[in-house]
Amino acid sequence: MFIDGRSIDLRPETGAAQAGAITGTWTLNVNLGSGDTDITLVLQQEGERLRGSIQGGLGSSEIANASAGAGGEIRFTVPATFEGQTAEATFAGRITGNEMQGTVTVVGRAPGSFTGTKAGAPAIPVASPTPPGGFRSAVTAKGHLSGTWILSIKIGSQTFPGTLSLDHNGRSITGLLQSPFGTTPLTEGSVDFEGFHFISRARIDGRVVEMAVEGNADANEILGTVNSKIGFALFTGFRKR
Repeated sequence: MFIDGRSIDLRPETGAAQAGAITGTWTLNVNLGSGDTDITLVLQQEGERLRGSIQGGLGSSEIANASAGAGGEIRFTVPATFEGQTAEATFAGRITGNEMQGTVTVVGRAPGSFTGTKAGAPAIPVASPTPPGGFRSAVTAKGHLSGTWILSIKIGSQTFPGTLSLDHNGRSITGLLQSPFGTTPLTEGSVDFEGFHFISRARIDGRVVEMAVEGNADANEILGTVNSKIGFALFTGFRKR
């Protein structure tokens, strides 16, 4: 519609605005009929794309078939391990502010339920697009990621300290990752509209393991995932002042 001669879009906000409500770290309590199970759900939404991962009582895995609606609806599937077996679980629910609730469906079992809250730290914002040829602000701004980040790395049920030192120049990043596997240089580092990406290779149990790291950051907060053939990890952290 037009107000004072200006075109005003009154459709519900989506994209970056909704991403601010969804993106972040959620603590979920899941009940599949045999007691409560706590998991950590990390979500990142960029435009219409929603991705994430779980860690905790149902195992560690990335989510799939994920979608989010304009009214706060959310849906995804994930391989869940419980009672010694792994099966696909479908989560369907709604986000209201910093709370999430819904149902969990597993083939061959009665439907379960889940509730959750977002961690107290501010959600990682997703910047809005700039005109063609320009960077988005936030992560893609030149030098935005440069500095030393103090990490908490969650592997299974344990949390380890780490340090990520980054030198951000345009679309590329270089630096060092200090983790439970030692200090390793970053390779194939890049920054794009979805965040930062790099490879770290560490010698573990006598062999070289390649770890693919992806993440996002705002001014002083950082979060991301680490994927390798030997497992999966989550990390959060802050910029060292």
